[in-house]
Amino acid sequence: MLHVVASPPPLPLPPWYRRRALDDLGRLIEHAEAELGRHLATVERSAADGGGPCPARAELRLAERRLAILRHSRELLLLAGGARPEDRAAA
Repeated sequence: MLHVVASPPPLPLPPWYRRRALDDLGRLIEHAEAELGRHLATVERSAADGGGPCPARAELRLAERRLAILRHSRELLLLAGGARPEDRAAA
């Protein structure tokens, strides 16, 4: 049987640390979006050329997952900083 132990609430981060982490995440998200676009273009070209097995599809799924994780990390960091919903939408 699996037992889940609740973790304590995270300690508040200093404002400078949060800003730096959000800036870093922003750059990583931009890079991941560009990577996702490249993989999507490769998959589309492969489909236009007649389909068949395309290793880029697996890479596309990985890029989508990475981008989702980065965006989730940014959301958690914003929530930990007490950001209001309208602030999170703008980020």
